[in-house]
Amino acid sequence: MGTPDFAVPSLKFIEKNYNIVAVYSQPARPSGRGMRTKLSPVEKAAKELNLKTITPSTLKEDDVFLRFEKLNPDLVVVVAYGLLLPEKFLLSP
Repeated sequence: MGTPDFAVPSLKFIEKNYNIVAVYSQPARPSGRGMRTKLSPVEKAAKELNLKTITPSTLKEDDVFLRFEKLNPDLVVVVAYGLLLPEKFLLSP
């Protein structure tokens, strides 16, 4: 889970050494003078690495958590995600 440029090197390191089941990032947002929709640096890097990306606008909804649980990750790495993680995400096995 990550969003800004700061998180991209961590993603690339992990991708080289581990099987990533999904990458969570904040959704694309309007940016710049033309207010064009722009992917977050992490989402862009994940797509370039052909990784599954998930970009929920909130983590508070039950369906978002159920989707996360179905991934059955062994480990979750969070680097500058930009949203508060609900307790159920933190307590997930």
